Amino acid sequence: MRDIAEAAIIIVVMNGLGFLWAFTRKTESLTDLIYSLSFLVVAAWGYFRLTEVDWGQGMVFGMVTLWAGRLGIYLFRRIHAMGKDDRFDEMRESLTSLGGFWFFQALTILIVSLPFIFYLNRGLPPENLTLTYVGTGIWLVGFVLETVADFQKFSFKQNPANKGKFMRGGLWDVVQHPNYLGEMLVWIGVFIACLPGIRGPEWIGILSPLWVIVILIFVSGIPMLQESWSEKYGDDPEFQKHQKNTSKLIPYIY
Repeated sequence: MRDIAEAAIIIVVMNGLGFLWAFTRKTESLTDLIYSLSFLVVAAWGYFRLTEVDWGQGMVFGMVTLWAGRLGIYLFRRIHAMGKDDRFDEMRESLTSLGGFWFFQALTILIVSLPFIFYLNRGLPPENLTLTYVGTGIWLVGFVLETVADFQKFSFKQNPANKGKFMRGGLWDVVQHPNYLGEMLVWIGVFIACLPGIRGPEWIGILSPLWVIVILIFVSGIPMLQESWSEKYGDDPEFQKHQKNTSKLIPYIY
């Protein structure tokens, strides 16, 4: 598992420096950017060391690069438009709380990266890439869904006429959290795309999509956002109607 150890060192160094910057400067201006770039650097570290690259590895590297680049740019623009991230209001002054956040972020990056760490760090002979094509298709659906949802939300928030209003319109009227659904599909797709290169104990890589799903549904995704929405818009009849009639992630199912 040398590949995991080397990836972990990269992730710890990047996020350790990010933590020092955030704590000393009392800012989260680089937090999300470092999150995205960590995936990109780990993927590039594996890909560019390969002496022979097959189509599957090239596709997986491309998927991670596009996802990380798009998300990093979006989140960087968003934090600079917002000025600050309310999630960190109670963390900025606490070494342990902020350190705990950065530790969890680094752990998440490592776990989510497992499939492509394995796939991009070995020379593989040409194989049947059917699963890679299937995974790429799922990834593409998730990537487009997340990109469109983020664009719609950012545009809504940037309109002065919508100040203080609950997000409505577009994909956000279809499900409550279209961006999270897109994120889950992205990592389900990446895992499936990497299956041709996963062997034996490397099946631990299945933790990648499972971790994303559990975190977004049960931990820091939907629960925290629902709580924040309830505090801000709980008395708004339109918000109450939207919450009652709109599925969280999958129309008519959940």
